[in-house]
Amino acid sequence: TPETFRVSSFGEPRSLRWYSADWFHSNVAKVRWLNWGDPIPASPPSSWGFKHWGKAYEITSDLSRKHTWKHMSQDHGASGFYVQNHQMEPYISRLAASCAPRE
Repeated sequence: TPETFRVSSFGEPRSLRWYSADWFHSNVAKVRWLNWGDPIPASPPSSWGFKHWGKAYEITSDLSRKHTWKHMSQDHGASGFYVQNHQMEPYISRLAASCAPRE
């Protein structure tokens, strides 16, 4: 059940057909992290019948480079297109900055 099994992913592409994605979304607790600009979560196109599953959170930054994250729809692919944002380092550094204790 979602209470006993948890999954986290970073920059994951759409990997399941809609019927399988909906089943997993209802039965497995998953958090999907998306960097703003990472093009991979937007592929393959949903028009091909693929869909994400799990709660999506997009990590963004403002002009002062302050990182924040917000909840997005289940099938949200990241906004923007910056291939370098698919690397793991931007995910780690942005999450660390947005989750760091405020002084």
